Amino acid sequence: MQKLFLVTIALGVLAISMYWLNQRPNPSPSVAEPTLLPSPSSAVPETVPQRREIPQTTRHHKPAIQNEAEIIGRARRSSPAEAYKLLKEALRKNPNSSDLQAEMGRFLMEAKHQTKEAIAYFEKSIRLNPENSDALAALVAAYAEQKVGASRGMAFFKELFEKNPDQTLLYLAMGDLLAREGHTQEAIRHLEKAAIDSSDRDSVGPYLATLYLKVGKAKEAAELYRNTLKELERRHADNRARGVAEPALEQEIAWANLDLANALLKSGNDTEAERYLQRALEKNPQDPFAKALLQELKTMRSRKKE
Repeated sequence: MQKLFLVTIALGVLAISMYWLNQRPNPSPSVAEPTLLPSPSSAVPETVPQRREIPQTTRHHKPAIQNEAEIIGRARRSSPAEAYKLLKEALRKNPNSSDLQAEMGRFLMEAKHQTKEAIAYFEKSIRLNPENSDALAALVAAYAEQKVGASRGMAFFKELFEKNPDQTLLYLAMGDLLAREGHTQEAIRHLEKAAIDSSDRDSVGPYLATLYLKVGKAKEAAELYRNTLKELERRHADNRARGVAEPALEQEIAWANLDLANALLKSGNDTEAERYLQRALEKNPQDPFAKALLQELKTMRSRKKE
């Protein structure tokens, strides 16, 4: 298992378009970013976003063969005409390369805007290697763009599940696709399966928590966000001990505090929610989402006193 996209499927996840209206930026370099965005709660202002994409962004796939990586690199540095010619010749020589098939799909989507043709390449790539997380993430995004997620996409993943019933990345991808199609409960079931089986459970948590919030399971969401925050803080402590500065990780911690505060507020725990909101504001005093949520919390308390 490669080590997220995100998370991302492609950890990005599941980017699953998560990230997942008013979403916070993600520094992930994944090919196609899926997103899951739950409907806002009446207790929380709509300006407060919920994330996130399926976690494919924490599992970036790398070509298994060095020669293929070199070809892909050359294609990305070339003009569209040269890139197409290079990839076409490489696939003629090695049609069973999952990475080359995925790269041709990426090229057709980004350079040619030929999503329908790209889907065929992504599907072949994944049939050759169901663990190609970048191809899975890009395929889900392509399905959504072509509006065929509920038909061709579902049929394709059903075929894959029959051959690879224990493949965690497939559960992430399917959860993303189901969420995009509005099948929230089914999406939750697939992400729960991924969380149980995945070696990267902490990376699956935030995306599953997003769906929990959507169906009113705020306490369950808060627990997942709490675990995510603990893991991020552990990594931050390790980095500090080694003298390594990682601003992106510090920003993730601020967002994790905000995610947890939002879930706690939805579960009725306004006291603890305020504590995590203050932490988020300490790390980023101008965060408009944290400020909006704090104002909503104060308004709620004011109404309780009336």
